[in-house]
Amino acid sequence: IYAKIGFTRAISPAAGNLTLTRGASATFSVQPTLGAPIQKLEWYVNNQLQAQWTNQTSIICCSELNSNYTVSAVVTDITGVIRLNTLASNTTRWSVTLN
Repeated sequence: IYAKIGFTRAISPAAGNLTLTRGASATFSVQPTLGAPIQKLEWYVNNQLQAQWTNQTSIICCSELNSNYTVSAVVTDITGVIRLNTLASNTTRWSVTLN
């Protein structure tokens, strides 16, 4: 099913590279296609799980960081039923450069 409908309906900003002023926060948003309880949304900063943001579709992040960082949103099918081969999750990643 995910091969046809995808894991997400909307992503903001578009995945990729961002440049921000040091001390500025950014809003990251991911809208899972099916949502909870079928999908779980997990957020990572520099590859560290941010459990407090689990299943939040929008976060404001990282004004406290003083060096470049990455933000990742992982949408996972948690039913164990809706799969296409090994396609059970999808990761959106942003690389943030501070200036």
